[in-house]
Amino acid sequence: MNDVRQLQQIDNEIRSLHAKCLLVESDEWVAALVGSSNHTIAGLGLTQRRHREMNVWLGAQRSSAEGKALLELIQLGERVPDDAEEIEPKDEDEAVLPALPACFGVCAVARHPDDESWALQLGIAPSDDMPESWKIMLGDRTVLTRCKWVAEGSSSRAMVALRQDTLPMYVLVTWGEVAVPWAVVADDRHGLPPGPTLSSLRAQHLLDALATGRSLSQVLREELERKTAESDADTKTGIELDPLKRHEVQGSLSRKGRALAASLSAMQRRLDRPVVTADTLRARLASPLGPEFVATKVIEAYEAGQQTRAEIMFTVAEIVLTVGRVNWARVFDYIDRTEGYAMVKETLERLDVLRGRLGNEPADLAAYAQRAIKEAHECLAS
Repeated sequence: MNDVRQLQQIDNEIRSLHAKCLLVESDEWVAALVGSSNHTIAGLGLTQRRHREMNVWLGAQRSSAEGKALLELIQLGERVPDDAEEIEPKDEDEAVLPALPACFGVCAVARHPDDESWALQLGIAPSDDMPESWKIMLGDRTVLTRCKWVAEGSSSRAMVALRQDTLPMYVLVTWGEVAVPWAVVADDRHGLPPGPTLSSLRAQHLLDALATGRSLSQVLREELERKTAESDADTKTGIELDPLKRHEVQGSLSRKGRALAASLSAMQRRLDRPVVTADTLRARLASPLGPEFVATKVIEAYEAGQQTRAEIMFTVAEIVLTVGRVNWARVFDYIDRTEGYAMVKETLERLDVLRGRLGNEPADLAAYAQRAIKEAHECLAS
């Protein structure tokens, strides 16, 4: 460390240092730690009673545009003398909260083994610090008490069915007058159901995003602007005066075919990129622009009466064939191939289940979709 400097004064407010950025420099590089941590022992996790924080490191060469921007994140003031008194400031975010007893281990969200509905898996084990009486709350609902837990055999993994549409982020463990949150985790984050925003997306939004390379948020914004403009135009005129636009067929077969081909070509390019971890592969297969989510939304479009069964059956078959065309041997260069192929096979099996929701009519397209599933499996085996 060369020296310590005060922050440049930007206003007349006097308050304790509430730092959120740390710069580390060398002759060639600069890096910034940006996030929620206060620059205190607890904030940086250097004690047993540490905070739960989120930070990100950003680094770049000093001479680059990014490096110059990082160097300007903190405006320095006067130099602090070497003999200045060192003071550990009081952490403004420090809150003295009771610790969760060790008997409460991991609270995870998982599929219920009986009906595949979502459930909480509560890891509870007897310990010396277990309160005499406790209960676990999910909102206003008591999901488990110590008496019930003991009566059910003191299971180390108690299952609690979830009745709500959204998965909880935490449950509340209470004993006496104390209430402590117990964070909910997920073993497989990629298997979690989509949130409200993703659930509201239509198949066309996803296919448009793939074909154009735009982000989902950009596609949604443009769709909203288009609908607003159409609504304003209808209010003003009530009818379309342009004779060419009146006779334009928005859903022409050739246009739909070209659009679908562009979308699936982009999906294949995304899947074709090598992965360095199995988790990256799982994320890519399960992402909103991945084959399973897109196929799910396509089938929802049919079930909502937005497209015909024939169109959807053909689209699902093409999605399956897209998965089969990927050069998976190259994708798996840096991960265990057995594990990688197992993930892709699971995806194909789930796509086959989705295909089954469409039935067997029309017969020719149903047979085509079944052949697509078979061909994709054969491509994996070859």
